[in-house]
Order: sequence, then structure tokens, then C-alpha cells
Amino acid sequence: MKQTKSRGFTLIEVLIVVVIISLLSALALSSYGNYIRKARRADAKADLLELAQLIERNYTESNSFAVDAAGNAYALEYTTSPQSGRVFYNLQFAAGQPTATTYTIRAVPAGSQQKDVSCMTLGLTHTGAKSVSGSGTVAECW
Repeated sequence: MKQTKSRGFTLIEVLIVVVIISLLSALALSSYGNYIRKARRADAKADLLELAQLIERNYTESNSFAVDAAGNAYALEYTTSPQSGRVFYNLQFAAGQPTATTYTIRAVPAGSQQKDVSCMTLGLTHTGAKSVSGSGTVAECW
């Protein structure tokens, strides 16, 4: 009787490959999540800058940040980012804002964007000063 060599993989070899694939996929998913949060943050920053331009345009017409040209209390043109679909940031005036001469608008994270603990709430004032409420710096988040 002739013995044939069996060819294939041992259980240890298969387990090592599974562990390596698991580690690589965990790293990839973590990085992917960070890039998604950064992209959503970029959308919110663009929305804040656009709203600031609209507020400034209103100021040239009414000479006040607090009221529009018709004399009504000024309200933001839109209050979510993105403006359609799932909401990742709520856009709003800070408490007590706007006044006749100042405003501060904020992008407050919502839903899965609340995992962005380094930047959290983004802020923009009438002077163009930028702020963050998370553990990151303005330079990192803006």
C-alpha cells in the first residue's frame, strides 16, 4: 500500500491568517471611521462659513445682526448639516445671540458624529474667531 502525502494547511496556519486579517481589518475600519468624521466636520465648517456670509449680507441690509431688513428677528437660513439626509450637525446661534453688533454660530454634533470627541462643537463669531469644545485645538479642527 502506497502512502500519499496530504497537502493543505494546518489548523495553526489557518488561525494565524485569521488573526492577521482580523487585525488589519480592525485598523482599516478605525481609520475609515476617522476619515468619515473629518469629512462630515469639513461639511459643517463649510456650512458655518456660508451662514456667516449670509449673516454679514443681512447686516449690510439692516445694519444689525439681530434683525432682518423687514425688522423681524434674524433666523438662520438652515439649521442642519448636511441640509438634507441624515443630520450630523445642528447649526444654531449661541445662547443670547445674535445681538445688534455680534453673533456666534455653532455646529453641534448629532448622531454618530458625537463620537468626534476631539472637535465636538465648532464655533464661529462675527470677527471670524473660530472655536472648538472638544479636546483638540482650533488648528487641528478648523
